[in-house]
Amino acid sequence: MVLAFVCSLTVQSQYIETYSFAFKANPYPYGSPIEEGIEANVLSKKYLFSVGYYFGEDNELWVSPPEKYKQLNLLFGGYSDSKNEKFRFQYQAGLGVFWGRFRTDQIDTENSGLLHTAYFTKDINPTIALPIKIGRRHIPFPSMSIGVDIQVNINEHTSLLRPMLSIEIGKLRNNYKTPLARESTLVPKKH
Repeated sequence: MVLAFVCSLTVQSQYIETYSFAFKANPYPYGSPIEEGIEANVLSKKYLFSVGYYFGEDNELWVSPPEKYKQLNLLFGGYSDSKNEKFRFQYQAGLGVFWGRFRTDQIDTENSGLLHTAYFTKDINPTIALPIKIGRRHIPFPSMSIGVDIQVNINEHTSLLRPMLSIEIGKLRNNYKTPLARESTLVPKKH
């Protein structure tokens, strides 16, 4: 709550330069953890504020049931753009809430078979988490970027480390000029 209050005061007191909505997914094949999510981002004077919701499922071959979890994160950090504003490096940390259903170490012999192992599960009640994220973006258009994030979620039940592919849509460049406008400011007109 304190972090949310501080972030809202900081955003209100500064000019919001850019914003975006990011859609994320990890690149793992079937049989590995799957995670997807959405983020809302606000960038202002080299600061980055994000609210993100992620959900994941750990599907393993020959093992059931799948582990499922969700997280809601409030992040604060910074970013650095390249000179041409086509690449961006960003870093963030914050507070989050983590909950889900996980397998225990106890095997459910009644539902297990020769090629299949079933486990009992336990529900994880919402718990406080420490999310950390670093990422790199390529911004080919003023309203779209593609990139990769490394996301970490540390909490009392389990820790997650996931690479995430990201597609962002919004106002991603602050002072974008079209190639024609750039040329007209660089080359003086002859009279």
